[in-house]
Amino acid sequence: MYDLTTEYLKLLDNKQIDKKYRDCLEELISNIITANYQNIEVVLLYGGLVRDSTIFENWSDIDIIIVFRDISKRNAFKLAQIIERLETKYSIRIDLTQISLEEIADGVLGRYCFNSEIINALSMREGVSIVVFGCVPNVNFTPEQERQASLFYITNTLHLLRRFVVEVLYRGKLEDHIKADLKRITRWLFSIIRASLRLFNVYTHPYEYSIPYLKQVFPELDTLLLVQLTHIRKNIIAYNTSELVQIVQEIERFAEEYVTLCLRRYANEIERNK
Repeated sequence: MYDLTTEYLKLLDNKQIDKKYRDCLEELISNIITANYQNIEVVLLYGGLVRDSTIFENWSDIDIIIVFRDISKRNAFKLAQIIERLETKYSIRIDLTQISLEEIADGVLGRYCFNSEIINALSMREGVSIVVFGCVPNVNFTPEQERQASLFYITNTLHLLRRFVVEVLYRGKLEDHIKADLKRITRWLFSIIRASLRLFNVYTHPYEYSIPYLKQVFPELDTLLLVQLTHIRKNIIAYNTSELVQIVQEIERFAEEYVTLCLRRYANEIERNK
């Protein structure tokens, strides 16, 4: 039997978190460790399950990072089977990030291998990530690394949103899948906002936590859409399909305009500080 951390076991006992999330997580962790026990340095849980005391139905993924001692020897086929089975069984998306210990231990690789999400989780900030199993390797990230990772995250997520709109969202009858897709692009939008605030040395959680900081950094920005999205997240059934379709189009517009505003502001600050 393997040792799981007290913090993780307390989370599994947290009745505020929907039981299906706790059951899915427990089964996921057990299966992952059993299949790769000798090859795992650490398993981290991050994202909504760590951040929010209450998980709104189907708005959160299960976000896991595994640091493998030798990533080439992980049981990738078994991992795929585990995730496919549990996503089908629980109707919960599982986001599994896989890292090699070498990427962390090697100072050269470590400067280039990590995106904003991984840096955030490995930094073990309060309310961001917890250790499930194993020990976090000693790793330090410079402010410049964090800003560079945030820039990549912002632009990559915007391009992902653009692709999703064309390849998935507007194909077929939007009304048939609007609720599931709205949840996904809402998560992306607030992830962009959280990452962008780090460019200005603001470290906060997404959703309603980020809005006051956003208004401080960008006082000219209209945040009414963001406030509305936090309300939808808490009670999506109160909105009819036509309202949600309109909101999807507003998210698309807001994301494009906001990223342009943010990157221009950041570039101007860099120039002033030279």
